[in-house]
Amino acid sequence: MESIETIISRPLTIIQDLVAEEPTINAQAISDHFVNLLDLHSTLLSRIPSFGTSRNKLPPYSLVRFRCMIQDNGLNPEIHLQRVQMINSTTREEKTLITWFVDEPHKHPYFAVGVPGESPWVEDPPCDAETAAIGRSLEISSLEGYPRLPEHISNKIPSTVPSYSAAVIKVYPSMLQMNYLKLNEVLDVVGIIEDPESTEDGTSECDELHLGAVPILNALIVQKVPITPCSRQCDKSHDLVAPIDGVVLRHAMLDAISTFVLGDRLAAEYLYLHLFSRCGHNSDCELVTPTLNLSGVPSSPSSTNLTKEIFHLLQLLLPRVSYIPLSLEHINTTQFIPGSLPEKTAGLSTGDLQLAEGTMLVLDETKMSPGKVMDRGVHNLAAVESLLKFGMVPYLTGAQQIEVPTKCGCVILSHSKCMLSSNLEVPILESPDAPTPIVLSSNLLNTARKFIAAYKNEEFSISESMTQVIQTYFANVRAEEHRCHLPLTGQTDLLRILNIARLATLSMGRTALTKELWNQAVSLETARMDRVKSRTTNRGGTHHTLSR
Repeated sequence: MESIETIISRPLTIIQDLVAEEPTINAQAISDHFVNLLDLHSTLLSRIPSFGTSRNKLPPYSLVRFRCMIQDNGLNPEIHLQRVQMINSTTREEKTLITWFVDEPHKHPYFAVGVPGESPWVEDPPCDAETAAIGRSLEISSLEGYPRLPEHISNKIPSTVPSYSAAVIKVYPSMLQMNYLKLNEVLDVVGIIEDPESTEDGTSECDELHLGAVPILNALIVQKVPITPCSRQCDKSHDLVAPIDGVVLRHAMLDAISTFVLGDRLAAEYLYLHLFSRCGHNSDCELVTPTLNLSGVPSSPSSTNLTKEIFHLLQLLLPRVSYIPLSLEHINTTQFIPGSLPEKTAGLSTGDLQLAEGTMLVLDETKMSPGKVMDRGVHNLAAVESLLKFGMVPYLTGAQQIEVPTKCGCVILSHSKCMLSSNLEVPILESPDAPTPIVLSSNLLNTARKFIAAYKNEEFSISESMTQVIQTYFANVRAEEHRCHLPLTGQTDLLRILNIARLATLSMGRTALTKELWNQAVSLETARMDRVKSRTTNRGGTHHTLSR
């Protein structure tokens, strides 16, 4: 049985031994062998050095792991040598080396980056003492950081991802469920790393696209990461959340969240419910991005702290959170739309809106000021609007444009009603004795993370008796509005209340709607609508004027 150090430092030796025993072995069999090794050493995965978390180089041809997102899946398949004949220049002795995937003449490269917006708590725990010792024994020139990447490569790496957290992942077609990886898919990859300087094949697609400055990761094991991962240690199963009292947790979370929104309990209610939201489809089968607009952010220096605190809170609770300041400078100078241009040679360039599924996007309108929106800014705002209204982000492919489904949630922070589309607006009302944001205990955070991950995608049911209650409510409300000559509540309003009822139910740790939870949802929506109607024009600032 191979030792842990051998598995990590000399995986090629293991593979060569497998090839010697069975010359016709394929990539899948080699992958299965390493899966079995990981099963034998259940703690091995956390002991494998993590790529992309440090500027330090990792030893070439050692085993590494990489939590990543597929940034570009449009690279062409490659052909590589099955056998290499080596001749000793002194003795003239000839030796034939069989490449480690002997019957795989083709491989598919993908450009991968660290997951944009991944929250710090999702990262792997530190290695134990034994692992650290192995890591030290493997270090070679580890204090020399990777060189600065050329512009065409840095344009492929999201601004929220370190420049050293990028690699070309090479996957072999015979490896099951790995022959095609989707764009923006999040993966855990275990593979053998190649230093870019050590790659001698100048005919590869990567060289044609000038990607030779980034490391190559030859994939041995590829695991797709769930949409709502809690962490490597947090299982989403109900066995872990069964002991959690959803009602008690909800009260504790509302107490905590309210300190982040100026003591406003109603805003805290909606922000907590929003953590359980997910993308859905409207009556026209269009993808809908759940969007919460927290308006009324004070127009004062304290507003900067408020937006930062809300962003920090979301990072504490959710695995992926991305922040985009909608300042005039950022809108006009930053690329929001991913795409490839005919004159560029590095494939798909990234943009602020290239996001992994399940990301919570924070759009900060409080950074906006009067001024002129340039052409790029117009296209950027149109792309944001497309995401919010239809769940689609436009990707440029040369002179054409394709719409890519992007399933994420969104929180918009604004002084007054936001200029972008949103499902819900909650004006923040500052409490006279507004507390400062508290520090959430690790126990509360871990409990909330598990609970949200377990119930976010849980099925929700409405019984026949509750259906009758809802129908009666709808009929009575419309009759009263008709009698008082008021605008009639429509289907959209009813669906919004139903969605709030669903979120309220899940936030309690339940899956079936009750009359109590329905009444609670109605009360929340009534309070919210009353607040929206009573908002004065000078409350929370004014709209900024943008011109083109």
